[in-house]
Parts: sequence; C-alpha cells; structure tokens
Amino acid sequence: MEDNTLNKNLSSHIFKQRGNIKKFIFPGLLIILFILMASSFFILLQNYFDIIDKNNYTRSLDLVNRNIAEIKRYVDMSTISGDEVYLVKARRKVNRTRFLIDKLAQNNPELTNNLSDMYMQFYENSNKIITGYNTNKGTLAYQYSFKELQVMGDIITEEIVFLTGKISQQINDKIKNYLILISSFCVYFIIIISTGMFFLIKEEKNNKNLLNTIINSLSYCLLIFDEDFSIEYLNNTFRTVFDYDLEEIQGKKVYSLMDLSNICKNCEQCSFLSEKCEVHRSIETRSELDVVKKDGSSFPAEVIIKKIRFEGKTKYIITFFDITKRKEEDAIKNNFISMVNHELRTPLTSIKGALHLLLNQYSEAFNSQAHNLVNIAHENSERLIDLTSDILDIEKIAAGKMEFDIQELNLNEIINYTIFSTQNYAEQFNIKYVLRKNAPTVTIFADKNRLIQIVTNLLSNAAKFSYPNTDVELNIFQRDDGKVTFTVKDHGPGVPEEFKSKIFQKFSQSKTSNRKKKGSGLGLNLCKAMLEKMDGHINFESEENVGTTFFVTLPCIKPAEKNEKEVESRK
Repeated sequence: MEDNTLNKNLSSHIFKQRGNIKKFIFPGLLIILFILMASSFFILLQNYFDIIDKNNYTRSLDLVNRNIAEIKRYVDMSTISGDEVYLVKARRKVNRTRFLIDKLAQNNPELTNNLSDMYMQFYENSNKIITGYNTNKGTLAYQYSFKELQVMGDIITEEIVFLTGKISQQINDKIKNYLILISSFCVYFIIIISTGMFFLIKEEKNNKNLLNTIINSLSYCLLIFDEDFSIEYLNNTFRTVFDYDLEEIQGKKVYSLMDLSNICKNCEQCSFLSEKCEVHRSIETRSELDVVKKDGSSFPAEVIIKKIRFEGKTKYIITFFDITKRKEEDAIKNNFISMVNHELRTPLTSIKGALHLLLNQYSEAFNSQAHNLVNIAHENSERLIDLTSDILDIEKIAAGKMEFDIQELNLNEIINYTIFSTQNYAEQFNIKYVLRKNAPTVTIFADKNRLIQIVTNLLSNAAKFSYPNTDVELNIFQRDDGKVTFTVKDHGPGVPEEFKSKIFQKFSQSKTSNRKKKGSGLGLNLCKAMLEKMDGHINFESEENVGTTFFVTLPCIKPAEKNEKEVESRK
C-alpha cells in the first residue's frame, strides 16, 4: 500500500513538472514567437505598401516625362505645319500633366516640390506659346519662347530621371531590408524552436529517469511482455528476487518463469489472445500463482496482469506480490477457526447444557448467591457460544463456504415467527415487539434460517438499545420495483454521529450509556454480509435521543407475477 501511494505521489510529481514546462516555458516561447511574427509581419506589410507606392510614383514620373515630350512635339509640329490641331492636343496634355503633377505633390511633397515649381514655369510658357500662336507666330519673341520651352522640358526630364533613380535606390534598399527581416525572422524562429525542443527533450529525459527510478524503487516485482509472451522489461526488485538480469532473459518467453495456464478460469491453456480469455477481455486480472526463481525455488505470489495499448501494440504488465506471509497468517487463522470450532464451541455447548439443567431442575438446592453465580455463568456461556458462532459464520462468508438455500418465503410469517420466538428476550428489558404494518401476500426470495437469524439480531439489538416500557415497531412495505422492505424501529438514544460510519464494521460497538447487554460487535456486519449474498441490502436512519430505524430490502415476487409463473409451469 505504501509503495502504491509512493508510486502515485511520484507519478503526480512527474506530470506536475511536465505541466510546469507546458504552463510556463512553451507559452512564453509562443508569446515571443507571436510578437516577433506580428512585428515582422507589420514591418513586412509596411515595406510592401511602401514599395508599391514608390513604384506607382515612378510610373507617374515616367508618364509626366512622356507627356512633356509629346507637348514639345505637338508645339513643334504646329510651328512647322501651321495647323492649330496640334496646339489643341498640346493644351490637353499640358492640363492633364499639371493635374498629375499636383497629385504627386500632394502625396509626396518632399520629392515633388522642386519638380512642381519647374513644371509651373513650363506650364506658363507653354500656355503663352499656345495663346499667342496666331499673333506672335514667326516673330523673334515666339521663337525665343519656343526655345525656352524646349530647354525647360529638358530640365524637367533630367529632374524626373534624377527622381526615378533616387526612388529606385530607395526601393532596392527596402527590398534589402525586407530580405534581412525575413532572414532574421527565420533565425529567431529556428532559435525558439531549438530552445523549446531542447527543454522538451531535457524534461522528457528527466521524466524518463525519474520514472525508471520510481519503478526500480518499488518493493514488488514488475515485468512487461508483449503479445508473443516475449519479456521486454523488468525492474530491479525483480532482478533481486529472481536473480535475473534483463540481458539474461530479455526476449525469452514469460511462461519460462511461471505457469500462466491457470490464471484464466475460461481457458484450459491460457493464451491471452482468445476472445473468451479473461485477461484478453479485461483491463486488469488478479490471480495467485506459484512463481519459480532462477535457483528453482518457488514462492506463492499474487499476480496482477494489466493490459495496455502502446504505440498501436498490446503490452502486458505483470506485478508480483509475495504472499508467503499472508499464506502463513491464513494458516494461523484457519487453525484458530478450527480450534474455536472444536476446542471451544463443543465444550461451551456442554457447559451451557449443564448450567441450564442446574438452573431448571436443581435451582431450589442453591441459595440466592449460588443461584446468581450459576445464572451469570449460564449467560456468559450463551454469549461465548454466540460469539464463536458469529466468528465462524463470518469466516464462512469470507471464504465463500456458507451455503444459502434460496427459496420462496412468506415474509409476514417469518417476521411473526421471529417476534414470537424472541419476545421472552425482550420482556427482560420491559420491551414489546409490535408489527404495525404487515403484508400477508408478500413472497420473497431468501434463505429461511439466515433471514430468521438476521431478524433475530435486529430485534435483539433494538431491545437492548430501547428505553424501558417502549415498543419496538416493525413494518413491511411492498415496493414497485419488485422488492420488499421491512423496518425495525426502536425508541432509544440513537446512534452517535461519530459511530454511524462504523456501525457495519467488524467488532464495532457503540459506547452509548443505554446499552443493557454486551455483544460481540459482529451481528450487524454478519447481517449485512448475509443480505448481500441474498441480493438484499441493509441501511439505517437514526436521530439522537429519539431512536433508530433499520431498513432491510429483499427481492420479492408480486402475486400477479407468481400466478403467471405458476400458469407457465403448468403448461
């Protein structure tokens, strides 16, 4: 028991430590990883949109450059051909380009202010040429304005080329930063994962070492084998007790160490694999076997076989508990029971008979003092016989040797018979047994003699613990679930609160001051055990200084069901 408690405590310590790893380290790593991922994603997203904006700005500059070239071409063609259509096209281009320059200046004022100023001069000069075309055409001033427009267009083109190169450089820098950021993110990710794996592997290794230490420190033998009966693992206690090393027997068959053929009651030669095998169908199987050591000696052991599934395979864990001392204690107990039966019970029966004869036939020959002594001896002999009978009955039940003759009985007749046969006992305490509610037609399934023994015990207890000049009340209730309950209620001090949990234990006795006669402390335990063997149960309710009521429930057959069975049997 201590080893099992130690095993559970240390196992809980392992899982608690593992829980701490999951509770603190892994969430911390995940939080750090999430922060890095979120910040990296934000920066990457920001760089992405910045690169898109600068590419759009570059395309807009390229469009401005092409528009200016077309404006110069339209003005030049109108001068050569004298056609005003080219001037209309040039005016449209000038206005569209101005709108485009203004938009760039709003979005990127630092880069576009100088370009915007240059274009305003270009815009004014181009409008002057277009507006004064008809009046100034061919004049020296017109030619000068035309050449000035050409020069300003070249200057704007140079400015656009400069800005395009500058922005391209910024885009390249952003892309480099973008790649560096991605590389840093990957490095951080690898570091965090590596750190987490390191802690996990280290913790798993520590847990494995701790678990091996726990298993090897157990005081009982432990062995693991697979579906082929091949031994896979054994602990240090097994090595010590059996004088085997793991290398010496690993891979060998487990039945080379013990005979497993009798471990399952359903298998003639237990294989653990057949569907009818108890070990195969259940998770845990207990049995007692003789196991053989390396030197050929053997000892009795309680063997517990547990079936588990590990990595898709079935494994069996066997634990051995040396029960040599238990067997010795059982032998001593059996000798004691035999002694009680033969050396005590038989002489006590003779003593009781002799004392009873003296009291009934020769009581007049005794003076009052001698008569009292003989009466006390007679009562004590009865008490000792009851005690030995209870001990023998309890041991029979524990060993499964008590026989029960289950038959159909009329509960009302059993109750009335027991009341009649025990009324004299109650009268010595000025107590009267009263059947308040009966059920003449109720038929139950029970052993007649055992049921009389149970009712007698309950009635005698009620008489002993009742206040004088009160009634012990009995009631019979037929239930709707195919069972019947009868109650025994006394009017006494009740069961103390601290004793209620112990009332059905062996040798338990209440320390109430109202107790009129001592008992063995085995009666209620024996009643409970016998009722359970008859598919019944017992319970109680108690209130201090008011009384106690015991409830006994047994299976019954309703009259209608009984008639149906009789009709079927006749058919």
